[in-house]
This record gives sequence, C-alpha cells and structure tokens, in this order.
Amino acid sequence: MLAGAGEISATDAEARVGQVYAEYDQRRREVQAEEARQQEEQDLTELLEIERRNRLGGGSPDGVA
Repeated sequence: MLAGAGEISATDAEARVGQVYAEYDQRRREVQAEEARQQEEQDLTELLEIERRNRLGGGSPDGVA
C-alpha cells in the first residue's frame, strides 16, 4: 500500500523518533549542567558566608559551621 497524504513511512518515522530523542537528550544535558552550575554557585555562597563568620569570630549559634 502506498503512503497517503499525511502519512509517513516507517523509516521516516524511525528517523523522526531518533531526532526527537536526540533533541530531548541534548535538552536534558543542558538542564543538568545548569542545575549543577546553580548548585555550585549556592555551595560557593555558603562557603563564603562560613568564611566571613569565621573571620568575624562568630560561628553558627549551634556551634556548627
């Protein structure tokens, strides 16, 4: 049977699925990299705050830095 208007071949469908998956995977990697960057920034901010408190002779109220 011939593919009618609006229909695609199985080969074209497989290619499209592969393309969609590749795009999804790329976006997932970008999101993970951004999340890691944000976590690193948060960690650095927390470390800088700990160092600031230590320089001022303070500490956290519970004695844990």
